[in-house]
Amino acid sequence: MKHFAFVATVALALLALPCNAVTIPYQNVGTTVPAYTVTAVNTGYIDAWFYGFSASDVDSIQVIDLTTNTASGWFFQNDSTTAGQYQADVLAVNAGDSLEFQLQNITAADVVSSVAADSPDGINHFYATPWTGGLIPTTAVNVPTAISGTPVTFLGAEDLTLGQSTDRDYNDDQFLFDNVQFDAPTPEPSSLYLLGSGLLGLAGLVRRKLRA
Repeated sequence: MKHFAFVATVALALLALPCNAVTIPYQNVGTTVPAYTVTAVNTGYIDAWFYGFSASDVDSIQVIDLTTNTASGWFFQNDSTTAGQYQADVLAVNAGDSLEFQLQNITAADVVSSVAADSPDGINHFYATPWTGGLIPTTAVNVPTAISGTPVTFLGAEDLTLGQSTDRDYNDDQFLFDNVQFDAPTPEPSSLYLLGSGLLGLAGLVRRKLRA
């Protein structure tokens, strides 16, 4: 009975796991990050910090408010921006506004997006996870986990498309943004059913072994 209770506890824990793992940088290299739903947390402004880059191409980023049809314009060109650089008031937003992040690969003349449908290859080009706080590497810039009650998010970008043999390491350009919320897609009911069925099957197997 104790074994069954343990399996049931594990099942509940797995179902309760958050969609975004707190891992910097991205660990599942070569795997596409599912597209997020991105929203503004509070009415006010989005601020940003340049974390660094490893891209060989020249890139820049912009934020688009899909609800109000406004955009920040391109900023943080990687070859001329130093790690730790701060950009205040990137874009004015209202709480709950739907947002999109775009990366412009100036060298390749491409624009990729956090909205898969807006990327030339149909995939999400951004990896997001809550910022764990502390110094941006190689700098003395300390960024907390939240500012004025809004979370700070680490954002890693992949600047090449599938047709350009992207490695999908999501570290070509890296940023921190406040006042944004990245939510991974909610699993479909069928997916949750399959997960639950599998865990219940495992529980049954444990019980049968205990009776043997």
